[in-house]
Amino acid sequence: MKPNLSVWRVSLLPLALFGLCLFLSYWAGSWGLAEFYVLPLEKLLVRIQDPKLSLEEKEKVWKQAVVYGKHALELHPGNAEYWLHFGQLQYIWSRQIKEDTVRASALLQEAVVSYETAARLRPTWGYTWINLAQVRMVQGRDHWPESVLHLERAMVFAPWEPSVQLNVVRLGFTLWSSLEERLQNDILNVALRVMGHSPHQVLELVKRHGKKDNILPLVRFQPTLRAEFDKYFGIVSSGEKEIVKERP
Repeated sequence: MKPNLSVWRVSLLPLALFGLCLFLSYWAGSWGLAEFYVLPLEKLLVRIQDPKLSLEEKEKVWKQAVVYGKHALELHPGNAEYWLHFGQLQYIWSRQIKEDTVRASALLQEAVVSYETAARLRPTWGYTWINLAQVRMVQGRDHWPESVLHLERAMVFAPWEPSVQLNVVRLGFTLWSSLEERLQNDILNVALRVMGHSPHQVLELVKRHGKKDNILPLVRFQPTLRAEFDKYFGIVSSGEKEIVKERP
């Protein structure tokens, strides 16, 4: 006697649906629990940088944040955003204790591992690449070529993210001597674009890194940006002449 396959299919269908429901319930529950840890972690990341706290108080906050971060990653190790947060936690604390060069250096390398994990999980996410560029830049000139590579990736994958692009300008100006002329021009064009919504922040970077003469030709015939440029640097136009009253 041949088995009735149609009966088997009908009888197995409820079991399959039940199993799927269990899996989805478990996934949703673990995701919700992971978010329970991540939400306070984001607040603790800000609190660690509070200048009103002593180093001892900041260290307590940092240790609590590490616990939250590890719990979230245990529940969802494939979440790129969680790895990004954990890398930021390691990077921020390395800057708080930078006088302790051994510990700070170890934390920077741990941040690299966390960011690289996030990048593998979500390779087209500009936030990861700009963070990797930052930590490699801080690690020293031996790592600057890699920092430049990550900087380019951030430019490609997050061309319209304001915070990423502002950091592209900041890092680009810092790494200027290591950039090819093509990339230097790309950084200047990004600076011009970011000036459209954050002129003061960009011009602060322009002044700090001595890039005034690089930016001036690009804003000369753009009235709105030129007005911001002139206002910031105290340039008063009079006919064909420019009277410069450099800001202190």
